[in-house]
Amino acid sequence: ASFTYARQKGAGPLQVKRLEKAMSRLAETIEKDLGVSVGRIKCGGAAGGLGAGLRAFLGARLVPGFDLVAEKTGLLEKVGDADIVVTGEGCLDGQTEYGKAIFRLVRAAKRYDVPVIAFPGTLGKGWESLRKQGLTSALPLFPATPQGKDLSRETRRRLSFMAGEVMRLLSRSEGV
Repeated sequence: ASFTYARQKGAGPLQVKRLEKAMSRLAETIEKDLGVSVGRIKCGGAAGGLGAGLRAFLGARLVPGFDLVAEKTGLLEKVGDADIVVTGEGCLDGQTEYGKAIFRLVRAAKRYDVPVIAFPGTLGKGWESLRKQGLTSALPLFPATPQGKDLSRETRRRLSFMAGEVMRLLSRSEGV
């Protein structure tokens, strides 16, 4: 999980190596002390390893979050009835197709020929592959991943502005 997601969260190469070493050590300790192997369980690395911890310490049964939420909310049916899907993500990049909920949402919308506009924090290497999967437009909040800055106020300001621009564009195209 560290090699896949830590860079998106602002970790540098040395930090990624340290995080991966620490996660591996934790997995070894959990297996040795509790007899539960969490190093390679499906969904175990999600949310910074929360899934693995829930499995190891509470005996949780892990299921993909998108599947659970989609089932409980009727999300896929709602996508089929939608005119457009607007969503967000911290970073869109080449690995988005390997487990992020937004990828599943884009694929579902494509089945119904519903356009998808994404508001990612940033766009990383390989994000363009999502267009082939059905992503209509990506409007990043920041041109590059900012490191070490609290951007909450600036993020809210930019997101509000961009959402307003998209709504104005849509209202013009619909004649509203």
